Amino acid sequence: MGTLTERLSILVDTYADGKHTKFAKLVGIPPSTFQNYINGRPPHIDHLLHIRETFQVNLDWLLTGEGEMKKSEAEKGEDDVFILYKEEDVDPEVADLLRMTSEIVRSDTEYADSLKANIRSFYHSVELEKRLSKNESDISLIKDGLSAENERLKHQNRLLEDRLAALEKKLSSRPGQPEKVSVNG
Repeated sequence: MGTLTERLSILVDTYADGKHTKFAKLVGIPPSTFQNYINGRPPHIDHLLHIRETFQVNLDWLLTGEGEMKKSEAEKGEDDVFILYKEEDVDPEVADLLRMTSEIVRSDTEYADSLKANIRSFYHSVELEKRLSKNESDISLIKDGLSAENERLKHQNRLLEDRLAALEKKLSSRPGQPEKVSVNG
């Protein structure tokens, strides 16, 4: 059923009268951060947990669109593992790490706070690395473009110099013309 963004919008409509800021405050997410999620940025794990806990939302539905929006009574007591891909596509190590992360984040201990801070830091670092890589690629394209433009201008300059020399020669070959005046200096 649609995208994660569409499902977040359904939750906003259902629980906050369509108001993103109201929903973010109800869930305990900074409104600007939640707006980033509405705009397509992947949500932090702890924010998904806040949404799940606040409104008893089925994470399978929220992440994949599969199942019911609300958790069933049986699911409310179960340990949720974040399913980010179809089960057969998930690396078992990744699934295990997600399960452990979920348990630690829900433990409400110093470890949970540290893990959240580390995840945010690593996520931020990865995002910065992606931006740096894109910027390096953009710079390379700009350098290539400037190099090509430089060659084009050099070629145009040579053509203009040749044309100027031809005009000077033509002028100097006319009888009764004043002496040649240097353009370069």
